[in-house]
Amino acid sequence: GNLRFEWLHRRLDNDEVFPVEVLLTALGSPDDNEIPLLCGVWRDISDRKLAEKELSYRLGLEALITDISSRFINLSTEEIGHGIQQALAALGEFVGADRTYVFGYSADQQRMTNLYEWCAEGIEPQIHRLQNAPIERLAWCNEQILNREIVLYVEGVTSIPETAPDWQEIEAQGVKSLMLIPTERLNQVTGFLGFDAVREAIQWGEETTGLLQITGGMFANILERTYIELQLRQSNLSLERRVRKRTEELERRRRIAESLRDTLTVLNSYRPLSEILEHIVTQATHLMSANACVLYSHQPGADRVDIEATYGWPDELADIRSFPLDSLGGQQYQRIIEGKQNIFRSELRE
Repeated sequence: GNLRFEWLHRRLDNDEVFPVEVLLTALGSPDDNEIPLLCGVWRDISDRKLAEKELSYRLGLEALITDISSRFINLSTEEIGHGIQQALAALGEFVGADRTYVFGYSADQQRMTNLYEWCAEGIEPQIHRLQNAPIERLAWCNEQILNREIVLYVEGVTSIPETAPDWQEIEAQGVKSLMLIPTERLNQVTGFLGFDAVREAIQWGEETTGLLQITGGMFANILERTYIELQLRQSNLSLERRVRKRTEELERRRRIAESLRDTLTVLNSYRPLSEILEHIVTQATHLMSANACVLYSHQPGADRVDIEATYGWPDELADIRSFPLDSLGGQQYQRIIEGKQNIFRSELRE
């Protein structure tokens, strides 16, 4: 018989541990009295294991992206922000990043804002430092992004030009690896999806960046959908306000027309003058949504102002039927007559 299994061997030259596949085959014994022979064959399966690991990683990342995409389908506008935070956390943990984030550009692409950010435990957030910041703070990186290029920086492996102002920001954040992926909408770069490794450098492969490009496009679409829904909601609210205002105006005009019709009916009737005047002040109070109304009269040359009719007049003032022109009320009355214009109560109190 034979036995096949995997084992770990150590190289003699550098003590490197590597996986092997071992096949043991029993050969029998040339003589019944001798020890049976056993043939052992092993082969290095490092390449196969690496391919399996890469495939598993790719399938896992694809499944994660698919899951994230499906979750966003049923999220309301109010839930989008929390959904993006959860997605950034899941992606960051999967690819080994310490900080993940989404940036958006201004309309003229001259300023950038950190819209969302996730940080692993113990990693200092940077979102508060990067609100409406000039793109010159990451001039070289933004130049690549606006040219639709992915930015990859790995400490000691790939670098950013020494003269680039980006170094000040990278060193301030303690970044050892950086991956920035452009996000686009309607064939225009709107921002970028970013991954930082702070604790130790990570070299992300082409398959990872390729799949995360899909995620960047997904985030751009989600943010655009949110923006459109908010704009639509604002438009609907504005329309509702205009409709409500117009409805209120039509209702006000209807009440005025009804009041005028009733008042004309009363004026053309044979009712006593006191009833007609009471009807007028009552209608005026309701039309103005006021608490009270007073109808004054003044005879030319007279030194007093008469109160002809009232509505909502306080009981303690019920006996007052006139007041002198040189009083405060008389002076206010004269201002109205001489100015031939309305004076609001707030003005009368000045």
